[in-house]
Amino acid sequence: MTTFNKALKYLLQRNNDYLAENEDDHSELFSKLVMFHQLKSVSVWDLFKKLHQTFRKQTQTNDDAPDSEKANRFILAMCPIMRDDLTPFFKKWGITPNPATAKIIRDLRLPPLAVDPSPIFK
Repeated sequence: MTTFNKALKYLLQRNNDYLAENEDDHSELFSKLVMFHQLKSVSVWDLFKKLHQTFRKQTQTNDDAPDSEKANRFILAMCPIMRDDLTPFFKKWGITPNPATAKIIRDLRLPPLAVDPSPIFK
């Protein structure tokens, strides 16, 4: 099964949890990278340069923070960079923002992602 097929199978499941590890299938890590490929497919490579700059400019961050907190920081960085509300996209991948993060994103009044990134599976 190809990486894209594994990613598509993952997305079709219910109750995805992107942060969970499957000890039986380490190759699933590569299928989860498809999420980044999808974002790049509806944006440009510059997106990741901007993301890197955003995190470099942040004052000290807690590297020992739980993965869920890091995921929320990632969502909060990505939405303004893309100028889109990516919440539904991240929820499909099993990354649900906490209530505080969701409120911040709502308050930004960003439009929903206009381009569907799923054509990469075709």
